[in-house]
Amino acid sequence: MAKKDKKIIKNICIVINPSSGQTSIIKRIEEIILLLAVKGIRANYTISTSKTDLITLSKQAAQSGLYDLLVAVGGDGTLRDVLTSVVGYDIPVSVIPAGTGNVFAKEMKIPFHSKKWVKMITRAKRCKVDGGLVNGSYFIMMAGVGFDAFTVKNTESLGIKKIFGKISYIAGFLKSISEYSYPPLQIEVDDTIHDSGYGVIISNTSRYGVYFSLNPAALCNDGFLDCVIYRQRGIFGFLGLFITAYFAFLGAGKKVKLRGNIRRYRCKKIKITSENKHLPVQIDGDLSGVLPAEISVSKHSFEMMLPSKTVKRLMASQKKIVL
Repeated sequence: MAKKDKKIIKNICIVINPSSGQTSIIKRIEEIILLLAVKGIRANYTISTSKTDLITLSKQAAQSGLYDLLVAVGGDGTLRDVLTSVVGYDIPVSVIPAGTGNVFAKEMKIPFHSKKWVKMITRAKRCKVDGGLVNGSYFIMMAGVGFDAFTVKNTESLGIKKIFGKISYIAGFLKSISEYSYPPLQIEVDDTIHDSGYGVIISNTSRYGVYFSLNPAALCNDGFLDCVIYRQRGIFGFLGLFITAYFAFLGAGKKVKLRGNIRRYRCKKIKITSENKHLPVQIDGDLSGVLPAEISVSKHSFEMMLPSKTVKRLMASQKKIVL
């Protein structure tokens, strides 16, 4: 839900991902700080040295009571870590996109250009956003088990992501084609529906990666997750998902629509198991342990500042679903 702003933003803490702390990013942040100053908004930045440091700095900023807004500088993983670190604190979070994919920023229409970002943040609205949980770890966009998670594992093992960015996933993808064996998965939905398949993707937002939208009707503030199961074994089953899923029907509640070898569920809980106990799980394009996986929605767990048009769209779409 949208939340009435308690106070005007006057003080901002900007926390920078260590891998985003390059000279070009620092220049961009300093430009933003100067533009904010013209608007009467004070801002300062700090560069974290590690993921642990990023979380610590975010918590300290939230606990201090000195700031009206916490801004993450980085990609989807950085935003997730900052949001997770301040759950329960009365401080909203935004993001300056500076990561590999920046998928969440693109979906929420958060600008990349400095002047446009400053204009956006001065008009932004506070909004509660759902989170997803995989065995207790938060995700903001999606989680996956199957070929996509195996590709994430291979990409990270190559150690080239920081150098080549999203192009590195191509190398992980090609490596996975010859290595992944597609063990069957057992899926339990909302404690009542039992299904099976060879891959599962659970969405909190509509986008999967930069160029795909598996669940066009998925909303990050509706209190539900959108689950897609592909039931055809092999690489063509996975590729078929991206061809078919976009056009498939998204049913309301637990209603499922069959389209070829794809099933869809709108749900609040999913449990995924397999005889292969070493299958990886990915969240927002990062590894997050192995099976079994218990996945659930955490309704309105995050406080964010989002573009006013985005908040209006989310609220309007949510009303349509309720009706």
